[in-house]
Formats: sequence, C-alpha cells, structure tokens
Amino acid sequence: MDEKIPGDKGLESDIYMDTDRKRLLFLSWLIVLMLSIRVCSAAGPAEDLFRRALEAERTGSLDLALTLLNEAAQQAPGNSAILNNRSVIHATRGHYDQALQDLDTAVRINPHDPGSYVNRGKVHEALGRNGEALRDYGRALEIQGDYLPALFQRASLNAGAGSEALARDDLNKLLKLEPLHVPALILLGNLNLSAGKTKEALKPFSAAVRADPGNREAHRGMADAEFARGEFQAAVESYGRALSGEAPDAALLINRGSALVRLGRFDEAIRDCEAAVRLSPGSSEANYNLGTALAAAGKDREAIASFSTAITLDPNRAEYYHNRAVSHAILGEPDKAKDDLDAALRLDPRSARALNARGTIFWHRGKTQQALDDFTRAVELDKDASALKNLAALYLARDGYEKATQLLERATKLASRDAEVLRGLGDVWLARKNAAKALAYYRRSLSEAGSEDQRSTIRIRMGRAWEESGNLRKAAQAYQEAGDTAGDAAIKRALARKIEELNSGEKR
Repeated sequence: MDEKIPGDKGLESDIYMDTDRKRLLFLSWLIVLMLSIRVCSAAGPAEDLFRRALEAERTGSLDLALTLLNEAAQQAPGNSAILNNRSVIHATRGHYDQALQDLDTAVRINPHDPGSYVNRGKVHEALGRNGEALRDYGRALEIQGDYLPALFQRASLNAGAGSEALARDDLNKLLKLEPLHVPALILLGNLNLSAGKTKEALKPFSAAVRADPGNREAHRGMADAEFARGEFQAAVESYGRALSGEAPDAALLINRGSALVRLGRFDEAIRDCEAAVRLSPGSSEANYNLGTALAAAGKDREAIASFSTAITLDPNRAEYYHNRAVSHAILGEPDKAKDDLDAALRLDPRSARALNARGTIFWHRGKTQQALDDFTRAVELDKDASALKNLAALYLARDGYEKATQLLERATKLASRDAEVLRGLGDVWLARKNAAKALAYYRRSLSEAGSEDQRSTIRIRMGRAWEESGNLRKAAQAYQEAGDTAGDAAIKRALARKIEELNSGEKR
C-alpha cells in the first residue's frame, strides 16, 4: 500500500522474483522425487529397500526413507537412482554438502542421466552458485533437449537473475512441448507482470487456473494482474480463491486488503491486515499495511501506532516515515510530521513525495524559501501534478503569474482532469485580471470536482471572477450556489452577507 490511499506499493510483498524463486526452488525438492523415480536395477534386497524408501518419503517419513536409502546404497553402491533420491532428502533438509557428494557420484556412475544434473543444479542454486547451476541445467539439455525439468529450472533461474529474454526462450520451448505446464505458465505470467504487461499476464495465469483450479500461486498471479490493471473487485475475488482451502497467507491478506481499500471497503481491509499481523507479528510489511488501511479509513491515530511498530521492526524504510508523517499532518501535528519527513529524506533524498509534503509544511509555517526549494526539487525529480500545483501556488502567492501559469499548464498535461490543477489555472488567470479565462477553467474544474466542499470552493472563485467582470447578478448566483453546498456554517454566513451586498449594489 502506498500513501494515505494505497497505491502501487499495495503489491509490495507479493511480486518479487527472488522471493518466488526461493519458494519454488525449495518446494521443488518435494516434487522432484516423484519426477525422478526410477526402477532400481539392483536385484533382491536393495530393490525392496529402495521401494520402501519411496513409500516412506510419500508419507512424509523422511527419517525412515533416509535410513532405508542408506541401507540400499550399501547393498548396491553403484546404483545412481538410490544416490539421486537420497540427495533430494539431504537437500530438502539443507544438507547440501552431502547432497552434492551423492549427485557427483551419481553423475560419474551414469553421466547420461539428465535428472542427476538437474538435481545437482538445484543444490548449486540453493548455495548461490548460479553459474554452476546453469551449467548443470545446460548439460541436462545437451543430453535430452526436451527435458522439461531442465527447461523450467533454467528459465526460473534466469528470470530470477533478470535475464528475461533467456527465460522466455526456455518457457516458449517448454510450453510448446507441454502447453498446460502450470509452473511454467505461472512463471510466464509473473515475467509479463514484472514487465508491466498486465494484459499479457492474464492469459498464462488464466490457463494455469483452468489447468489446476486448486493452485494457490495461479490464483495469486491472476489477482496480482487484476490488481495491476485496476480491476479491484476481480482481484478481491481471485485473492479469496487463493486463500480458500489452505492455511492463511499474510501476503495474500495484505494484497486483498489493499484491493478492498481501493473499493472503499475499509472495515474489510482492516480485518485482512489485522489477520496478516496476527500471522506475522514481526513483519514490518504487515504492520505498515495495517497502518495504511487504518489511515484510509480515517483512523489516523491508530494508523500512527501501526506505522510506529513497522518503523521499530524496520527503521530503514522511507515510506514508513512518510506515511506516518501524513497521518501526523492530518491530526494537526506538523512538528512530528516534519520530523518524519526529515527521516524519510535522510533515507531517500530523492523522494519527491516527501519533498512535496515537507514543502507544504514549510509553506504553512511561512518559510517560503524552504518551501520553494523543496517543491522545486520535487518537480525536478518527478514530474508529478501535485508538486507542480504546489510550486505554482507558491509562485502565485509571490505574484509570479507567468511562472505559475507555465507550471500549471505542465500539470494539466499530466492530469488533464484534476479539479485542483484546473482550479489553480483559474486562480492564475483571475489574478492576471482575465476573468473570461478564469471562468473557463473554473467550469472545467467544477465538472471534475469530486466532493461538495470542492464544488463550493470553486463556485466561490467563480463568484469572484464574475465580480471582476462586473456581472454582479452572476456573482450573487455563484455565491448562492456555493452557500447551498458549503458544509461550514461560518462560510454560509459570510456568503449570505456577500450576496446581500451584491444585491444592494445592483439596486443602486
């Protein structure tokens, strides 16, 4: 989640190729025995021990399986199948040196078995020896060019290393051989998603879901793609399917919470994020996202507590300080907000958001030069409509009409339907004594306004523009409409007096 209303960071904890790669690698040890079962060529007791070991592994009795494989290896020391399968148990337990010993021996005994190379590549990969892993996967494919486990492992490793083109080459070969290979479809979807190709990501995720409706990762990928496309209701439903029938997953709960916030379903979002915190109380991500959900619901004091917990758990995340600063500012605590923004900028001096927010605090304190410096730097770093609008407003306050106009015109190119930017242009032209242009921008702003308070403010500006043009009747009408929608009683009274003055002037 991001800022007061979560943005792209709402997916921060769920699409990291490195994290996915590690999860996939270690889960694969539980699958690889099934893929690499071979009929043991040893006769008599060794074969019986081997088969009993496989059955023990299937039922989760790894200690018994290892004991049986040790006995089988003593009886048939030249059997690569026994060594290969024993290596997987060693690797599953993190005993990589023992796994490598078995696999090196298996490769010497049977150098034409691609499965041994793939298993050894996985051990090298678990040890961070990616170059050696890639050599082993390549050797497996030299032996058998259509060996699916090798194609998938190499694609997955290249994807994690950022070699997208190489990963896609292997995935394309694999999916031609087996179009419904679910892990490959999920990996291809994640590659498309990481590249910002959200529409292209949906197709492989959809195929994976159809091929394996109970696959959590397929539903997770589908939800992530829907979220990235702004299809929040669909994302909520897909996250729900990913969460059903299995143990809860904190990252899934966080992401569904982010989608629920976007739909304005704040209570449900908070419940999901609270559940994520209960599952992972030591996770700074879970606490931070709970804070953003609470802030989105207007519970800024509670949000500050969650942001503070996140900061305690991980004090090196600039966005944690930034979002706590936003809540402090909303609660009327500018000193605390500025302290947090200072901390955010020490961690990330190039954060345009933090500079923009700190510039606003400086401006409200009358420190216009510091505000100008922060707004200017924010605009240099990120051509954001909000920073351009604030910088323009500061120039307008200093009678820098030409500069303010230029900045706001740039802002409209970024956000052509932003009511505040359009209103700002109206203000500039009103200050420049061009009531006609001011009114044109106020009308556009009024059509884009999202709240009655916004519309009331714009109509007050329109009243001033009509006064400037000498049309007191239109001015009185605009003030009347502003008063009808104003929520502040003091503003209503002031507008009523203004209307009375205008009507008296017309009569005279």
